[in-house]
Amino acid sequence: MVEGDLRWRHRPTYREESQITSRTGVSPVSVIRMKKVEMSALIPFPRMFAVRQKFPPSPPLDIPATVQREFKSQNALSRIKSGPQIAVAVGSRGISNIKNIVAAVLDVLKAAGAKPFILPAMGSHGGATPEGQLGVLESYGITEQSMGVPIRASMEVERIGASADGVDVFCSVEAQRSDGIVLVNRVKPHTDFQGTLGSGVLKMCVIGLGKRAGAAACHAAATRLGYEHTLRSIARVVLRTAPIVCGVAIVENQFHSGAGMDPNVTGRWVHGYSSSLGPDNQAKPLIRRIFVRDLTPETHGNAIGIGFADITTTRLVGAMDKQVTYINALTSLTPNGAKIPIHFDTDRECISQALSSLAIPDTRQAKVVRIADTLSLVNLEVSEAYASLVKQRGGLEALGDPGEMRFDAMENLAP
Repeated sequence: MVEGDLRWRHRPTYREESQITSRTGVSPVSVIRMKKVEMSALIPFPRMFAVRQKFPPSPPLDIPATVQREFKSQNALSRIKSGPQIAVAVGSRGISNIKNIVAAVLDVLKAAGAKPFILPAMGSHGGATPEGQLGVLESYGITEQSMGVPIRASMEVERIGASADGVDVFCSVEAQRSDGIVLVNRVKPHTDFQGTLGSGVLKMCVIGLGKRAGAAACHAAATRLGYEHTLRSIARVVLRTAPIVCGVAIVENQFHSGAGMDPNVTGRWVHGYSSSLGPDNQAKPLIRRIFVRDLTPETHGNAIGIGFADITTTRLVGAMDKQVTYINALTSLTPNGAKIPIHFDTDRECISQALSSLAIPDTRQAKVVRIADTLSLVNLEVSEAYASLVKQRGGLEALGDPGEMRFDAMENLAP
C-alpha cells in the first residue's frame, strides 16, 4: 500500500458483548448488547520510520548561460530574424525551474531582436479555457508581469492538414500567425504508453499546439493506430506546416521527474492494471492498495489519475474541480482516470479500511510506504516490515527508529 498526496459515510462496526445475568428461580441467560466500535479501533497499524534515498548530488546549473549556449550550439538563432513575433510554447507540467527556463529563453530571443510572446501549449488542461490555462501558468510564476511579454491564451485552432492516416491536424491560430515557434518542454517516459517516443517536444507539437481539438483528434486516432505511430505521423504535418524554430528539451533528474501519481512509479497504467491479491498478479511494481490523501494547490483541482487509487478522502473529493478533471479525462479518452474511489472522512479511517482489505493475518506486518507524491522520492516513510531490507539495500538510510503513526486532532496524518 502506498499513501501519498494526490462522501461515502462509513457505517460503524459493532462488537457483540455478552453479559450473564441470574435471577431467582431462573436459569442464567445471555443478554447480548451491541456496542459501537469504530473500524479504526479494531485494525492495528504498522509502525513507521523515516528513510532517505541517497542520490548523487545535482551539479550547479547556470540556467541562463546553459540556454544561451544550447541555442548557439544548435545554430537556432540563425533562423530568427530581427523583429519577428516568436511564440514560446509553454506547457502545463510542473517542471522544475520552469519559470527561470522560460525567462532565459525569452532573454535569448529578445537579444536576437525578436519580439517573443508566451503561448500556453497544454491541450485540454486548465479546463480547456483561456482563463484556466492562464491560471496554470500563473501557478508556476509565469505571468505577463513576471515575464515582461504578452501571453496569448486563445483556444482557437485551425486545421492545417491531415496525417498519412487521414487524421485531421490542428494547430493554435496564434502559433500559426507567429513568425516562429519555440517549444519548451520536459522529455520523460509517457504515462499512457511505452515506446521509443515519450512525452516531450514532439508531443507538444501535436497535443500542446493542437489545443483541445488537436488533443481529441490525436487520442481518438491512437485508439486505432497506437500512440507512438499517431504522434509521429501528426507531428510530421506540424513540422512541415507550422513555423517551428526549435525545441528546448528539458531532462530532469531523480529529484524531480514525472507526474504526481506517475504510473511509471505506481504500476497503475491508464489502460489497465490488476489489483488482485493472488499470485496471478504479476504487476511490477506490485502495489496492492493505493491511498491518496489530498490534492496540492498546483493541481488547480485537476484530480486526473485519482481513478487509479483504491481509497481517498472526503476532502480530496470536495477539492476536485470536476469540470476540469472530466474534460481532461474525456479528451484523452480515459474516463477511468477520473473515477472517484471509495472515500472516508479521515486519514485514519482510510488507512484502516485499506489495511483490512489486504486479507493478511497481522496488519502490523503490512508493507507500507508513505510518499508526498511520485515526484518526491528522496524522503519517505516505510513500515517496520521493511527494516531488514533498508539495512541490506545500498542507497537507503534509516533516519530513526520505528514509531506509531502520528495523527492530528482531526484524525489525519501529521506531516
